[in-house]
Amino acid sequence: MAALALAADLGFDLHACQLAVTLTGVLDQSACWEDLAASSATALAAAQRAGHREAEAYAQRGLGGAFARLGRYGDAHVHLQRCLEQFTELEDVDGQARAHLNLACLLHAMDDSEQALRHAHRARELFGRLQQGAGLAVALNTAGWLEARLGDTARGLAYCEQGLALAQELGNRVVGEAIWDSLGFVRDLLGQHEAAIGCYQLAAAMYADLGAVWYRAE
Repeated sequence: MAALALAADLGFDLHACQLAVTLTGVLDQSACWEDLAASSATALAAAQRAGHREAEAYAQRGLGGAFARLGRYGDAHVHLQRCLEQFTELEDVDGQARAHLNLACLLHAMDDSEQALRHAHRARELFGRLQQGAGLAVALNTAGWLEARLGDTARGLAYCEQGLALAQELGNRVVGEAIWDSLGFVRDLLGQHEAAIGCYQLAAAMYADLGAVWYRAE
């Protein structure tokens, strides 16, 4: 955080933006969302000074994600929608897919699961087009959880299992742990309570191994 602020103060705007992107995952998994919001706001100002549209889109995404974690849903939606618009203007398909995923999670938190599902499926389509395995696994998991939440547990289970198989094929434990958590939710809805407990226990153990404190508590 200190290095990011110093880079911005000294006018090294793009360095500040790069540092903010590097910090995003660590701050999010550590539940340091006030710091995430501060670093993303610094990066956004730096990107706008530099006139760097791609860096600005990433900063919008970071700030939107931080506001979502902090419960500032209206602010989060403004920044994530702007992020999607900027990545669309840049014809950055990967950036668009990630923005759709962020919007899916946000809109569910805002009690609009149907619109959230549309964003999740759009992310799934875009990651599939890119053949981006990790992103596709996350999108399948998100779509699966939302399908189950909206009542289609069979489709939800299928999407989550597809995502898990892909994550395991890639050896991606971060994505895999999230999908085990979703599978616990879906199997509980299906009345498979023992299987659900097993899924949740496995997810919690994986979260603990990776130090994702807030996710483990969830």
